[in-house]
Amino acid sequence: MCADRFRILGLLLFGLSWLAYDHYRPWVNFHSEALACAGALLLLAGQLLVHDIALAWPRIGRCALLAACLAWVWWALGIGLFASDALMVSIYLLTLAAMVLVGFMWGRSTGPWLDALSWTVALAAGMSGLIGLLQWLQMTLPFGMYVVQSDIGDRALGNMGQPNQLGTLLLMGMAAMLHLFETRRLGRSVFSVYIAFLTLPLVLTQSRAALLSVVVIAVFLLVKGQRLQRLPVMAWASSVLLLAVAIPTISEFLLLGSGRDVEAMSRTQERIEIWRQVLAGIGQSPWWGYGWNQTPTAHAAGALFVPGSMTYSFAHNVVLDLMAWTGVPIGLIFAGVVGWWLVSRIIAVRSPVAVAALAGLLPLAVHSQVEFPFAYAYFLVLAGLLVGVVEAFHPNTRIAVLKRRWVMAMILPWAVAGAWICYEYLQIEEDFRVVRFENLRIGQTPAEYEAPKIHLLSHLGEMLRASRAHPRPGMTSQEIEQLHKVALRFPWGALHLRYAYALALNGDPAGAVQQLRVVRGMFGELYYEAARQELRELQQGHPEVAAVLVQL
Repeated sequence: MCADRFRILGLLLFGLSWLAYDHYRPWVNFHSEALACAGALLLLAGQLLVHDIALAWPRIGRCALLAACLAWVWWALGIGLFASDALMVSIYLLTLAAMVLVGFMWGRSTGPWLDALSWTVALAAGMSGLIGLLQWLQMTLPFGMYVVQSDIGDRALGNMGQPNQLGTLLLMGMAAMLHLFETRRLGRSVFSVYIAFLTLPLVLTQSRAALLSVVVIAVFLLVKGQRLQRLPVMAWASSVLLLAVAIPTISEFLLLGSGRDVEAMSRTQERIEIWRQVLAGIGQSPWWGYGWNQTPTAHAAGALFVPGSMTYSFAHNVVLDLMAWTGVPIGLIFAGVVGWWLVSRIIAVRSPVAVAALAGLLPLAVHSQVEFPFAYAYFLVLAGLLVGVVEAFHPNTRIAVLKRRWVMAMILPWAVAGAWICYEYLQIEEDFRVVRFENLRIGQTPAEYEAPKIHLLSHLGEMLRASRAHPRPGMTSQEIEQLHKVALRFPWGALHLRYAYALALNGDPAGAVQQLRVVRGMFGELYYEAARQELRELQQGHPEVAAVLVQL
């Protein structure tokens, strides 16, 4: 009974993670991801409390465990910049591995938990789709802060605040309903109404990743679907594509703005610019990469060879991110293992439950080729559960039997670290607001205010300290190196300029010129010209800056 309560509460928190409406910098989706991780912890705890069943763990979960260990190895070797990146990567990957275990156990059992998971995802997707529809119709004001507000002409966002993520969630919700339909938990009419309802907000996201996912899922279901007939699948996919073309005209007719037209949806220059920059950065460190979560470092390195004006924290392609983090050989090995697993399971799948689970994984896989949904805990938790379900119905799954006491021993540090991270981040979020007001010279920070002491989230703590730093002559090498590390870790123009100014004021004009070239390649000509103007003004009180300006 206690195990059931843990699992019910875990599913509730996980469902709420898709609906959380708090999005504040510097970690915009922290509140949603914290709910997802808390839900995952409860789901694992609930599974451990079922003592009469051995813990069987599919071997594919070991890949996540190995990657979690490698994050620490890269940091220990001095490749990664901050221990907190290794910590966060390992927590996320351990969560993924744990959810593979839970999903596998649910798939092998005769209990109601797979159905409960499907209902949770379907309800979260349905509510998110309704929110997206209200956003398109500009009818969200009565809901106040509980629904993410949007402007006329915006795409449907859901409470995640991101159209592409909403599109992927809606498709995963449809896959959840497909599971309930294939296992005869609901009839064809209810299933059809649900799919039709979610199709409209799916189209309103105007997400190219979602449209590509629709095509991939349709092809998959035409080959592997069982209760689904081919004609309805083809009709659904065709209607999605036709509506995607028609929505801009319909929106304009209803005076709701045109949103994205077909021409805008066909543009790929931005993605190509990102990929070219990251590839150029990978070329500067091809063997070992830059450390886990260090795509901004590859961005800075590549900007010297492929200039642009877009800033980003991920490469918008999971394979490029892996290569930027770990180097080309290891990155390709990880990507190859995951790709082999997905293709082999698609070929071998027979069970309708596994078909639905793979249909839920496909939009995440497609989306990860053009963005970074894999970086969000709420997608990782669901992906782990679905991978476990697929493995439960695969005939040749290799498993390892885990000792319950060892898994229980891991939960305590996991829970303590997670709780402390939440405690630290709430302080960081508040201090980030204070720092922004200080930099904008709005108001006066109270004299008694003390910046929080951050330990686990060291990269964010260093970012806050760097944001308060004022470049000046006589800075220590440690202070300058702190600015350097933060500039490499965060793709924010102000941090890069602080580092460049610190070099200019402390006898390193060549380094300052090099850093300003990085600024030019990352943020574009307008930002670069503004930086040059600031340097001219800085030169009036600091003649040493002239040695930099003469080289620009």
